[in-house]
Amino acid sequence: MEYLGTNEIGYDPKSLGFPSVKTCQAIVYGTNAGLFGYHDAFGSLKQLKQKADVFVQFVQAESMNHAAFKSRFLIGIIVKKERWDPSMDADWLEELSTLAEKLHYTGGIWGARITDHMEDAQGHAAYIRVDASGIFEPRCKVRFKRQSKMEDYGGVLPPTANRRLLEVADGGGYEAKAPRDIKKVRRIGKLDEGNLVSLSLRKLN
Repeated sequence: MEYLGTNEIGYDPKSLGFPSVKTCQAIVYGTNAGLFGYHDAFGSLKQLKQKADVFVQFVQAESMNHAAFKSRFLIGIIVKKERWDPSMDADWLEELSTLAEKLHYTGGIWGARITDHMEDAQGHAAYIRVDASGIFEPRCKVRFKRQSKMEDYGGVLPPTANRRLLEVADGGGYEAKAPRDIKKVRRIGKLDEGNLVSLSLRKLN
């Protein structure tokens, strides 16, 4: 399993974790090769397009190592009104469609807005986990827990080629660099993540 911090992209054949998603968006592109994730920090559409170029390069390079590479789904998960108000689904879809276009992906785009268990109005971040699962579209399982109920534990996970950090390049745009240090995530006081809340996805396009 790979954990992706803010502005990190990564790959895992089965599971991705996104700690501390608040104004960010957890984006997952599912293929026969596995899950490609992007912990997208909120910014302009222009920035998203520049970062998407690097994400696509990462996907293409990784997929060359796997047989039967084929697109399955594209999903985005956001928290309450932190990124987009419910009346702004068109803007949300535009973001994800921009990424889909660069990936040459023409299938369904799904989204989920976390509202349950996020009381106390604004201000809460979420830990989000996505697992490749099932035969029904979009062939994944999405679960979450309020970030305040989770904690880091264990030693720093060694960096791998399956996780990269998007940073501004010297000549403009973005480039993939070595990732930040990151630790596993667990439920406070437990040995693992505990029971996460299942999240339903809805088709946006």
